[in-house]
Amino acid sequence: MKKKYNKLAVVVTILSLILAFGLTGCKSEKTAKASSDGDNHNSNDNTSSVTVIKAATTGTGPKPFVYSDENNNVTGYEVALLKKIFEELPQYKLEIVTTEFASIFTGIDSEYYQLGFNQISYNHERGEKYLFTDPITDPKYAILAREDDDTINSIEDLGGHKTMSTVSDAYLTVLNNYNDANPSNKIDISYTEDSSLYYLGVTNGTTDFYIGTRIQLDEQIKKLGLKGLKVIDIPDEEYEKYKGSIIGQGFVVSKNNEKLAKEINEVIEKFINDGTIEKLTDEWLGIENSTPITEDKIKVFSGFIEKDQKK
Repeated sequence: MKKKYNKLAVVVTILSLILAFGLTGCKSEKTAKASSDGDNHNSNDNTSSVTVIKAATTGTGPKPFVYSDENNNVTGYEVALLKKIFEELPQYKLEIVTTEFASIFTGIDSEYYQLGFNQISYNHERGEKYLFTDPITDPKYAILAREDDDTINSIEDLGGHKTMSTVSDAYLTVLNNYNDANPSNKIDISYTEDSSLYYLGVTNGTTDFYIGTRIQLDEQIKKLGLKGLKVIDIPDEEYEKYKGSIIGQGFVVSKNNEKLAKEINEVIEKFINDGTIEKLTDEWLGIENSTPITEDKIKVFSGFIEKDQKK
């Protein structure tokens, strides 16, 4: 009886070891797989190889480029285009977040955000710190003035007149370049953080004019219910004289993220060729307000940045 008992004990021991080894082996394999997956992405999800891209914007305008709808959802031309682009890049998961305009750039600096957008125009200082993707809009520009003011009919008439800007306004470059070219007849520029004052100031006579995109000016006049104003179209060549380049709005990424910028550019160029850019431009902006981006315009923009950054 004792001999049989010993044989049975040996069998039970062997089965226990086999079972324990099998469970340990399975557990080790799952852990190794989870670790391997975790090493291949930058998101907090250890079961996926998809990299999360946080794209920052204000969500407050200018409409219809980027704004929040009645349900507080961020929408607009740039949002629609960005979502389309990332549908073509399944290795990424797009998350759109809202913040203050200045925080878009500080967030990219700290790599908390990987991308910024908010009708962001290129300028020399931004070009030194960030990568701009290919341009995504080519809007038509205009001057907002009072109907009874016949002294302003073009950019060349702006000397001696008052306007308002923020330190980060895309059109401040135009004003500064005008003043550099006309030191004896400068534009009087005051600064504010409240963009609604651009339009209200012209209406009540605090300022004389404001420069913006035609679609932006028309939208704000309608939104604020302003009267007695006129919108004067600026010819491309006249705008180019003071802006340096008539094309400038794009997505912004860190210079440490060149791969992302390149992948986005490849999709933008695909969308030019298959008509997606033209369709979205017409749907959100209207062809009369913004002409679609073309490959030739991308070359002009890229060439301008390259030349500007050598200064």
